[in-house]
Amino acid sequence: MQHLRNTGAKRRPWHTPRHARAPFSEGERHVRRIEMLSDYERTGKLPQIPVHHPQQD
Repeated sequence: MQHLRNTGAKRRPWHTPRHARAPFSEGERHVRRIEMLSDYERTGKLPQIPVHHPQQD
């Protein structure tokens, strides 16, 4: 990994981002997002854009 030594970057193969270490809040929004991701992983289809979303126009 020569390029890492040249840039001064450190290799941390087991690094977990801080947000991923936080306990799961089980909030309604988070549960809904996880369900969306699970559906996408299972079907390969993206969820519909909500009607009120700016990209819907």
